[in-house]
Amino acid sequence: MVTHEVHKELGTWITEVFCGYEIIKDAACTDASCNRRQQVRLYRDLIKSKPENYCFVDMIIVKDNVIKVIIEIEESGFSPTKIYGKFLTSALCSYYHFQKRSIEINKHAAFIQIIAMGEIKKKSIKIMQYQNIEKSIRKILPIGRIQYYNLIYGDKSEFLTGTRKAEVIDIIKESI
Repeated sequence: MVTHEVHKELGTWITEVFCGYEIIKDAACTDASCNRRQQVRLYRDLIKSKPENYCFVDMIIVKDNVIKVIIEIEESGFSPTKIYGKFLTSALCSYYHFQKRSIEINKHAAFIQIIAMGEIKKKSIKIMQYQNIEKSIRKILPIGRIQYYNLIYGDKSEFLTGTRKAEVIDIIKESI
């Protein structure tokens, strides 16, 4: 069972560091006291309907009323298919809709994918696989509204203790 520890930790960091921006987070990225089930749904077009809803992401960062950064955090299911799938479905979307509000995804948005695994061995094949996935995605950019892509991977503990905080924050700053 996924406890979303990394989701919550990153949700806290990003909210603190980027307090001047609008941060819209899935409920998994908030503390346990959040009673409302907030989902960050991305839609193909301006029409808000179930057939147009392509995916759910963990966070979006909004500046000047456009989405500049989309963040997806994986704490389980690290297969290339899942990683590519979340990226592509997000890239094919143009809007976030919630209640009566619609926010367009910037035509030069950044997609940041964070993989927080259990302990990674130094010579793990997964490390090379993640590096290859990042290179492969960057090679086909821009696609849809995504112009920039970063895959940040590491031991779950590195994200929980904050040792990866500066790296995540720097990439978001470059993207905004």
